[in-house]
Amino acid sequence: MAKPPPKSRSKDDDEKPSKKPATSRAIMAKDDRLQRMVQKAPVAAAITHAQVPLPKVDAPALEGIAVTVPAVAPVTTEDVTARFLELCRAAAPRRARAEGEKVGAGDEVVLDTVGYVGTRLIPFSIREGAHLDAAPLPMLPALGEALVGLEVGKSAVVEITLPGNYPVESLRGQKARFLVDVLEAFEVTPPQPSDPAFLRKLARGDTLDEVMASVAAELRGEREELQILEAQDRVLDALAARVKVDLPDGLIDEEIKRRWGEQEGKVTARKNFTPEEQQDAQRGWLQDPATRFDVARRLKIGLGLKAIVEKEKLQITAQNIGPLLEPVAARVGVSVDEVKGALRKQQGPAAQQVVDAALYMLAVGHVLGKAQITFED
Repeated sequence: MAKPPPKSRSKDDDEKPSKKPATSRAIMAKDDRLQRMVQKAPVAAAITHAQVPLPKVDAPALEGIAVTVPAVAPVTTEDVTARFLELCRAAAPRRARAEGEKVGAGDEVVLDTVGYVGTRLIPFSIREGAHLDAAPLPMLPALGEALVGLEVGKSAVVEITLPGNYPVESLRGQKARFLVDVLEAFEVTPPQPSDPAFLRKLARGDTLDEVMASVAAELRGEREELQILEAQDRVLDALAARVKVDLPDGLIDEEIKRRWGEQEGKVTARKNFTPEEQQDAQRGWLQDPATRFDVARRLKIGLGLKAIVEKEKLQITAQNIGPLLEPVAARVGVSVDEVKGALRKQQGPAAQQVVDAALYMLAVGHVLGKAQITFED
């Protein structure tokens, strides 16, 4: 996660405390953000049933974990304007283009993509039902522009040069070709932002000033929540550094294969990729250094938390399930009543998934409660 730069300080700021301690209650109040961590982390369900034996680790000591979280960057006029334009585009009138009609500049396009460099599949390029704008894109500027003129319902090959900031470092600057299926396209009519009727449609106020103030408040809230996530990440990084374990390559491979199977694997199966093509796509993930680093980090965290759960005998109870129940239900995709029933019965994969996710969140809260977390003001 990018570290937000500290904001500028005045002389008055230097004459008062510049930092404030955070409480574990403030951290755990963001349990919806913890849910994101559950989605990404190899929680108990992801590592307990791995085909590779798990290494045994001792519960890391929690004493002395102290982290400082940089202040959030101030919200600028440019930030507010950019978000306002995004909201305007999302609420703008649009017309579905007919099959065979050509994509126009600025259209919203729904497409399937597969990318190649030479004969090699580009890792993470297999996407299904992706929504892109026919305009320069942050990571693939030439791809968005190349969509203009393609026909709805048709397939095409788009050739581009991958930019210098492309996420897969080894492919930066390489010539690539993307096979795209144009599923849908929508002509977007730019709205009049000063139109009172359109402003009311945004449900953020009756005047432009009120809407912009709402947007600014939303951005500030998001950055404060990012600070909370940053605090969690830093504490868990400190925890991972204390987990003494040599992770087998096979365990890292197994977790990457699980991730790939949940994302690109499902698409390649639906699109009838050959076994060789599927293996090639999976290999791209397995060989990506950033993916291996991230998985190793999360496995260390998962193993450390698992050891803490066992040592501290942490359990899901009627008293502590309250703040965990709703985000776990949303994560698993069942109702709260179903979660309650599953927890009572403690049987079946759904119940185990609920318990594992809730237990992971409980363990994270336990670690956060032991850490000294300081936010720069």
